[in-house]
Amino acid sequence: MTRVTSHSTGFRKQRETSEFHVRLQKMENTMCKFRLFGTITLLGEALSGCGGGNNNTALEACVSRGVAYFKEIGSYPTLPSAPNAGISAETVARERCNRTTTAFLIYKKEVK
Repeated sequence: MTRVTSHSTGFRKQRETSEFHVRLQKMENTMCKFRLFGTITLLGEALSGCGGGNNNTALEACVSRGVAYFKEIGSYPTLPSAPNAGISAETVARERCNRTTTAFLIYKKEVK
């Protein structure tokens, strides 16, 4: 028969409390990561102007500049070289402009 002393009971409670604090700390770290990820996501959406009317016109202007650029360099309607070989110029321009609407700003030739 094992006798439980107050010393061993106190040690067990201390160990359980310590384990609880470790688990609690891990949960807090996880929540902090989720909050940080959520903040970064919201910040990215705010900077990209999701849902804004001006963003759509800026996007279309960027794509138009991109298509004009690819026509100018002779890569229209499909791009001939890697990494975008065989992909349409408009698709590549749209992908680049979705990342940033300033993608083809160095190419400012008027497109009509």
